[in-house]
Amino acid sequence: MDRFIRGRLPVLWAGAIAGILAAASPRLAGAQRQSARWQPHFGLHLGTPQRASVALGVLRVVRQASDFSSQSGPRLVVEPGLRAGKIRFGYAVTGSFAVGYSLEGAVLREWGRDGKPELPRTLYGFELHGSMMFIDLGLGAYAGGAAGATRLAFSAGLVL
Repeated sequence: MDRFIRGRLPVLWAGAIAGILAAASPRLAGAQRQSARWQPHFGLHLGTPQRASVALGVLRVVRQASDFSSQSGPRLVVEPGLRAGKIRFGYAVTGSFAVGYSLEGAVLREWGRDGKPELPRTLYGFELHGSMMFIDLGLGAYAGGAAGATRLAFSAGLVL
């Protein structure tokens, strides 16, 4: 398999799974298609490889339950942080009490620490996030870079 394609397989898988989530979202209780609107996304995260970061983004609400208890749509998040920054794009579903999940393809740029000759480097992958009561937990897998590096990412934080 070509090295270029192999290095981006996590992103391709994330896109496929996000498509499946998008197809399943109308099955939310009473979900209906509506004219799209934008909803802001804001979060503060701690984790690896970003020691601390601020997540700023938007959710394009394309489906909403008739009782307004849940909504879903594509989401774009820019997350600058200490030692690394990332951009995520995928599909998110939110509900009452800030309960929700998202699956997003991501590009992670590490600029890291002194003494690491392989930095800065750019990695490609995906992240799965789950939230409840404004607490967000995220887990990601990344691949790429000059040496074909792989990296797991973890974050915990607050979302509004």
